[in-house]
Amino acid sequence: MDIRCREIAAVLVGLLTSFTASARIQFEETTTAAGISHAGPSFGASWGDLDGDGFPDLWVGNHADAPPNLYRNNGDGTFTDVGAQNWNGILGDPHGAAWADFDRDGDQDLLESAGGCCRNKLYVNEGGSFVERAISQGVDYLAGRGRTATWYDVDRDGGLDLILANAVYAPAPTTIFRQLPSGSFENVGSLWGIAVGETASVQLSDQDGDGRLDLIINGVQGPMRVMSPSGNPLIDVSSQYSIPNTSGVRDITIGDFDGDLVSDFFYARTASAFDLVQMGEKMLVAQLVTASEEQPFTFRSTGVLNVELGPTWRETPSSVYIGAGGIHPAALNFSVDPSNPSTWGIAPHTPGAINGNFIGYDPATQTWTYALSSTSSGNIYLRIASSEAISEAAVAWNKTYVPVLGMLRILHRATGGYATYYYFQYPSACVSATAADFDNDMDLDVFMACTGAASNIPNMLFENDGHGVFTAVPDAGGATGTSAGRSDVVVSADYDVDGYVDLFVTNGFGPLPLADGPQQLFHNAGGSNHWLEIDLQGTVSPRDGIGARVLLEAGGVTQLREQGGGIHTHSQDHQRLHFGLGPNDVADRITVRWPSGMEQVLTGVAADQVIRIVEDAQSVPIARELALGLSIVLAVTGVVTLRRRRVATSADFG
Repeated sequence: MDIRCREIAAVLVGLLTSFTASARIQFEETTTAAGISHAGPSFGASWGDLDGDGFPDLWVGNHADAPPNLYRNNGDGTFTDVGAQNWNGILGDPHGAAWADFDRDGDQDLLESAGGCCRNKLYVNEGGSFVERAISQGVDYLAGRGRTATWYDVDRDGGLDLILANAVYAPAPTTIFRQLPSGSFENVGSLWGIAVGETASVQLSDQDGDGRLDLIINGVQGPMRVMSPSGNPLIDVSSQYSIPNTSGVRDITIGDFDGDLVSDFFYARTASAFDLVQMGEKMLVAQLVTASEEQPFTFRSTGVLNVELGPTWRETPSSVYIGAGGIHPAALNFSVDPSNPSTWGIAPHTPGAINGNFIGYDPATQTWTYALSSTSSGNIYLRIASSEAISEAAVAWNKTYVPVLGMLRILHRATGGYATYYYFQYPSACVSATAADFDNDMDLDVFMACTGAASNIPNMLFENDGHGVFTAVPDAGGATGTSAGRSDVVVSADYDVDGYVDLFVTNGFGPLPLADGPQQLFHNAGGSNHWLEIDLQGTVSPRDGIGARVLLEAGGVTQLREQGGGIHTHSQDHQRLHFGLGPNDVADRITVRWPSGMEQVLTGVAADQVIRIVEDAQSVPIARELALGLSIVLAVTGVVTLRRRRVATSADFG
């Protein structure tokens, strides 16, 4: 089927199924009931397990505005923020975090990526409390500008290595820290050929078909390089599996969307940074972008204005010129009164020849003018609140806010190429995406957190028909989100362990004054379909099972999940592998291919429970042991039931 036919098919499917989609997937906001109340700047969120009780806990980065939240799951649908007792006053500039049991002691540790001001933090879990040891472990990487961290056993020695995606500021490129036998790390990025520039994230997926998860190195145009760990230790296979680039890619979620047991890429793409939006009767928000030019806008109001301007690290009161006299305010949060003649007119200047924010009033027409002038590329964030109604807001520049289309790239292993489909012809500009089987009907759906340049727009939820054809669910199934702030990330987890995957969204992207939206938790109302959730426990492989591939067969359908740690840009979905089983109350067959090379098969596993599959260390091929010098750790192999939604018969698997 060609691209045009698939687009037509998607529209027809949408017409036939949109009226039932919302009934199958329904979310309800439980933020307040769960004990979450934070609002403000954000930068990433990550699900993990601080105390090892099987209920997902949550790290939330608040950029440099406040210490990160660390929400401990109480197991009853509520959370307690224990960040203060774990951070010990450390603030820094967090840019996302990644959970993993890197030291193999049975609990999850946390690497927190830092921005340009500070060093990374490595929080080692000791009995449910964190001890910060980045410097002693060798991963502080002070010169870096961190974006996203990824844990992966790159050299296949059984210990997790650390991949740090960084902004392009030499001498601190994206790199790999190899874990040494001592448990400390050394920077081997250049040695292993991964010293690349601007990188949003590094994700894991088997794209070359050798059974090992490759490194997908992402930039602002999508995947830049594909590195296979089948070499010594890495081989660049980008030319073999070249993924077409596109514009405005902010995040990528990876999964088998068309059911052919090969993972595909779903892109969340942003739109223009220009925007002016009226919020209610008395407020305007704007993001203005200039490049050796001036961008003005006008509006009418007789009220006193309160103006908030950012970013505060670049703009200063001296860059603001009020009225014809060019008066500077005392702060970036200032008021101007139309009855005061000092606010009348605009200070004389040559547009594009000076850096400045010019604001002034025309009493004859009751019109305000605001103009951003810049001698080079720059942008500002602006909020204006009036004591009286605002009307006739208009831009005097070419407003180019053009929503983009959601994009799906499906890999066809037979041809070695990717087919690109633009299914979602809806106004959207989305910054973060997560994939999960939200309705447990045995395929992966997609949720996207969306935002305009200056204000939030509704989030989007797309239901999959099992073949990679998606239908927009009305009102995002109840998770359209807030109009406050700007969406930053969405991360998914079954936080109450009822078998249906839930969502957490942050709304503080960018600097103040526009990055003041709340955190939001959305609970999946569920349904009647069955499910199974799997925790992997490696013995020879990494403890979290990162790098494993799992196939589950039920009712004649085979599903694929890759244990990539849940990483996407600045964020981490919960590592627990979730499978919807539809009407089937038994998983007929589960096949785990461990990073060690061992393949483990389980049969007849009852549905509606969380199980732990422990790697059978005794079955690892001897040749692999000798080649990698692995130390075999004998363990009881099988499945351990952690929690069930309903009564089910457990079984042991050898």
